[in-house]
Amino acid sequence: MADEDREALARAQAALLAALTGHEELPPGFDPERVRAATEALAHKREHSVVATWPELARALGTELHPLFDRYAAEEPLPHEGGPLADGWRFARWLEAQGHFPAAATLESLRVSLRFRPTPEGLEPRHGPVLRLRWLRPQRTLVLAIRWKPGRETWWRLRLPLRARKP
Repeated sequence: MADEDREALARAQAALLAALTGHEELPPGFDPERVRAATEALAHKREHSVVATWPELARALGTELHPLFDRYAAEEPLPHEGGPLADGWRFARWLEAQGHFPAAATLESLRVSLRFRPTPEGLEPRHGPVLRLRWLRPQRTLVLAIRWKPGRETWWRLRLPLRARKP
């Protein structure tokens, strides 16, 4: 195979991959039905990977997970960096924007935000100290988490008492 042919094949493969992951339109010369089927299979695999890395989010969504993830995957391309953890992070942010983020997954999201920094390409590991606060409304609990360095975190929970009602 000539160098020009190899380069043309490499460009076509890159274009197909970009289309399959939602980054580009389908290039000419590919069967749209087969590409659609492959895209659906990749979205299904993508969902399973997010479930494995975000188990609390998946558990909290229950039966709503699949239809919500299908909508998300159709709208949002696969992140370039960070793998399933980054995809789950983007899914969580997408759920917040849609008003569907479950409170039961707040601590899981907090844990990820302590360890990783979101970027336009996905997630990258944090290197310095990080402080995060979250209010858990149903439990009336304030959570303070500090990551001092990789592998060293401290978490505090402050449960606020119910206000006494005046007679």
